[in-house]
Amino acid sequence: MIQIGGQYGDPESSDAIWPFQRRLNVLFEKYPARRYFRAVEKLSVVFRVSGSIWKFEPEGPDRLRYQKRHHMITIDLVIPESRWRGVASADVRSYVAQGVRRCFDLLLARAKKEKEIIDEAGLLAGFQKAMTEFENAQS
Repeated sequence: MIQIGGQYGDPESSDAIWPFQRRLNVLFEKYPARRYFRAVEKLSVVFRVSGSIWKFEPEGPDRLRYQKRHHMITIDLVIPESRWRGVASADVRSYVAQGVRRCFDLLLARAKKEKEIIDEAGLLAGFQKAMTEFENAQS
């Protein structure tokens, strides 16, 4: 299972990004819905979205971690204010999709390093279906 979490720097950052987080979670429940790993139960991307109250750095994927005890591999996706404040929703969606794809590549590489993958083709197909539907949605 792929899951998207979030930490938001202010209410406006949540308003701008949280709908994309919610939509991605719905799609990831719909498509990659079977077991692809030996022990890992979840791949997790945590959006760290900068706002007027909290700032997160550096931009992009950060803090890739294999949490063996919790059966998950996690990574943060740091999103600066300049990527969402005053930016058209379609452009934000494209930026988020690009970031999630980069994070997924890193999560997949870590899962391979840990020799966790048992169905890479199925995982890739489900991920691609979810992302295509996300990217093609109307804003």
